Amino acid sequence: MRKILQYSLRLIISLCLGLSLVACQSKVKETFTLGEWIETMMTQLSIEYTGNELPYFINVGKDSPYYQSVQSAVNWGVLTTDVPFDPELSLTKEWVAATLVNLAELEPVQANFNDANKSQFAQHVQTSINFGLFNLDKRGCFNPKDIIEKEEALNLLNKTITYLDTKDNQEVSDIQFKEDIPVKRITPLQMDEGENKAIVKESDALQPNDTVRIENEEGESSLYQVDSVNETKYPQSEEVVQEITYGPIDYFEVVEEGEIVYDEEIPFDDAIIEFDDDQSITAVSKSSNTPKTHQKTFGGFTVKTRFSTSNVTVNVRKKLSDETVVQGNFKLYNFKPIVIWKTSNGKIEHAKFELRFDSVQSASLKYTPYQLIKAADLKDMNKDNFIEKLTSNYKKVGSLAETLIPVCTIQLPLPNAPSITIALQIYLRIGANGKVEFKIANDHSLGFEIKNNSMRLISDHDHDVDFTMSGNAYASAGVKAALKAFEMYLMDVGCDGGVRGNASLIVHLYDDNLNHTQTKLEDMNGDIASELSSQVDDVLTCIDLKAYYTLTMMINSRNTILNKLGFRKRFELLNAKNAPLIPGLVMHLEDGVQVDHCTRGSKLIHRVDKDPLVNYEKITLKKYSYVLDKGSQLQLEIKGIPNDITFSDLRYTSSETTVARVNDKGIITAVNEGACHIVISDKDKLYETTINIVVRMSV
Repeated sequence: MRKILQYSLRLIISLCLGLSLVACQSKVKETFTLGEWIETMMTQLSIEYTGNELPYFINVGKDSPYYQSVQSAVNWGVLTTDVPFDPELSLTKEWVAATLVNLAELEPVQANFNDANKSQFAQHVQTSINFGLFNLDKRGCFNPKDIIEKEEALNLLNKTITYLDTKDNQEVSDIQFKEDIPVKRITPLQMDEGENKAIVKESDALQPNDTVRIENEEGESSLYQVDSVNETKYPQSEEVVQEITYGPIDYFEVVEEGEIVYDEEIPFDDAIIEFDDDQSITAVSKSSNTPKTHQKTFGGFTVKTRFSTSNVTVNVRKKLSDETVVQGNFKLYNFKPIVIWKTSNGKIEHAKFELRFDSVQSASLKYTPYQLIKAADLKDMNKDNFIEKLTSNYKKVGSLAETLIPVCTIQLPLPNAPSITIALQIYLRIGANGKVEFKIANDHSLGFEIKNNSMRLISDHDHDVDFTMSGNAYASAGVKAALKAFEMYLMDVGCDGGVRGNASLIVHLYDDNLNHTQTKLEDMNGDIASELSSQVDDVLTCIDLKAYYTLTMMINSRNTILNKLGFRKRFELLNAKNAPLIPGLVMHLEDGVQVDHCTRGSKLIHRVDKDPLVNYEKITLKKYSYVLDKGSQLQLEIKGIPNDITFSDLRYTSSETTVARVNDKGIITAVNEGACHIVISDKDKLYETTINIVVRMSV
């Protein structure tokens, strides 16, 4: 009995010890080393390593995996070289406090927590407590040497980055020119701002490389550098004058110190909007509630632009044929640039250019497939020549080549600093090969920041999209903003974002032995292929569709000062790999309906009604009654017509337009609850058929 009790006691003790060990193991949390922490900070901040400097720390040489991150952290001011740095040590609370306070550019303050004497960063720790990153324990102690868990450190880093990206900046506009640079103020007799030419008085005595302030007819003045000078006679008076050409000045040659800080939403009421047709308009004043509009044509597109004090709306439309229309829309609003530009002694001390704006864009290419099909093509089409006739006759039917449509440039002067402006360019891209319809809402925050020769990228986007498509399609909107001072381009940032879809058409050909072959075709219109196959024996089609967001960011184009200093970049933020619109990356469509997998198997023979699309005895519909929800639309589908009329001869009439309307393309719009009928006839009313419509309240 004693042995049994002893054995039971040992078993209980062993189980308790085992459970204790398991409990201890479950409490083990992930932590960072100092090197891992700095590497993570630089990655999260998207700070790029630039330069090939000597190591700031002897123990973190070029062969260290943390070399570039540590070098960038010193350049950015996150680390200082007056405190030793060992990348293999565990990350402690005081190191997190010190690096995040430096990152946020907070001023260290006098420490007053109880164990301040135990920290090498006591003032930074106190600042982090005041800032709300850390709390003291019940004894009023910080415990600076405690190892911090990875999850907590990451949360504190994200909090600090959010502060950086959302903090307000006090507005400043101050450009100080060098005293030894003479600036001549001139009022030209004649000026061509487009060609950068002017005629000035002989008494102005200008020389090449002179710095001049030229005032235009509107009384606005900007600084330029004279490129060339030629004497000539002024046609109106025969007096001798100087004909000059001029260009932008070299910023660092004439500016001693410069500081521009702006952090507010810019209304469009003081803007000047320029178009590529040499027209320009002033935006709407705050006292006016009437938006201003502009219309032009470009590449067959009608481009309508509408401006209010708070937004810009663009509509583009092109009629490809009587049956096919492509259009796109873009609206930009809540535009807020964040600008920091600080230079001194020929160097960039701090530069930041971030764009925050909301946008909504949509695009569509619409048609009715059977209206694009030629009856003659169906007479001798069969499974043996189906692919040949499809590719030769219908490859470009119902399609639009990808087109870039420039819209406008909006000159936005900064409030209280008219010589400093933001030039905002807008353009659209659109192209499709098959039906497409999509709408996307965006919330953008993108740009860059530069300190001590290191560049940090800023990119944060939210988007929501609805789409349908049956072929290849691409539609995007481009926005580019440049900061200009005295006609000098200091820096710029732009983005081009939208939706791209790639559709692969699969043609299935069947034989009488229950077997089939399949052929994949690219760049084909899936709707037309499906409509054609429905009229041909032993042929079926389906579509593999891939669709994804696209977003490309461009930083500092070649005419900017920052580009000349090497701060330029172009890269894809969103693409097929990281921003698919379709779960599983590919959607499979059969007869326009999404299915889990291809059902066009070898045990199926496809047979169709031998009646052709035309050559019916009367106007024949696929369906003769519909129930529609109020506000919805429906395209009437016609199965066939007599051979002595054409589809363009058809006329559509509603018996009660207050219930349902119908246009000349056979599109019915449900207006109000009720019932009516639609009459379809030819223009001479030799043939006539009727369809019944019931409109119900929206479900």
